[in-house]
Amino acid sequence: MKASSSIGTSSGKRPRHPRRAARNRFSSVYAFFGSVWKYRQVIARLFSSIYASLGKGLKRVLSFVLLLPIYFYRLCISPLTPPSCRFTPTCSAYAIEAIKKHGPFKGLYLTVRRILRCHPWGGSGYDPVP
Repeated sequence: MKASSSIGTSSGKRPRHPRRAARNRFSSVYAFFGSVWKYRQVIARLFSSIYASLGKGLKRVLSFVLLLPIYFYRLCISPLTPPSCRFTPTCSAYAIEAIKKHGPFKGLYLTVRRILRCHPWGGSGYDPVP
């Protein structure tokens, strides 16, 4: 009878280490976002061409759809919570102004950037819409 060198495994390979498996899983996420960052100019040109091809009416509809949840937050949720925004104007006021001033796509981009900066270790103070 032949003695097997891998005791406890049926395939003969060593079981994968859980940390190594997690590292491999996250490296694929980092690789995806790295490739997105690498091709950011191509993506920006694509979005700008889509934006230029849209009509004014559709841009207004998209802006309105983006502003609805912000108005809902300001009217229904914000009065129930203490003020916690570190910037002036508040993040919701910034979002409304950015979408009205720059349109739905760039306004949404600026809003997401601002919300990602609004945390305890981020900046604070006056931050107007560019």
